[in-house]
Amino acid sequence: MRAVPVLTSASPAPRSAARGGRTRTRLLALALCATLVSIGCGDEETKGDPSGADAGPDDGEEEVPCRAEYPVYHEGITVKAGELTVSLLTVSPEPPRQQTPNTWMLEVKDAAGAPAAGFTIENPDSYMPVHGHKGKRPPKVVPQSEPGRVQLAAIDFTMRGPWQVNFDVVPQGGTAIPATLQICVQ
Repeated sequence: MRAVPVLTSASPAPRSAARGGRTRTRLLALALCATLVSIGCGDEETKGDPSGADAGPDDGEEEVPCRAEYPVYHEGITVKAGELTVSLLTVSPEPPRQQTPNTWMLEVKDAAGAPAAGFTIENPDSYMPVHGHKGKRPPKVVPQSEPGRVQLAAIDFTMRGPWQVNFDVVPQGGTAIPATLQICVQ
């Protein structure tokens, strides 16, 4: 049988006991950090209604309210990109939802209001500014045969709340112009 030293408040802790205490403290701190991270930006599935309508704080997901500059989807959300205007025509699913691939149809018009020709959309990205993180994967750009149209597919919103979809619009023969569409994901 191994002897276990008895410590009093007056006696110093043996080196091995102090190391064990530090190890336990570090493990507890690591477990606490992992728990906090999983609660704040976890990958939880929407419970109940697949639309996410009944998801809320009781589901373990943090409720993130949207301010006025992050509108709930409606036709006509637009953003300027230099002389071009980018409009959000359709979304699927409607309204945009968390934990499911979202698809958006964009229309790009020139300064005269005609469908733009020869442009490209590059570097698409979904970003949640209130938590400072991106979606898991960048959206895919799918060119369309109709002039001025482009589709962003597989847009990833990992949770409800305010999101930005950022991308560069590159006019024919021009340089990249950053653009951001802001939306409240339900």
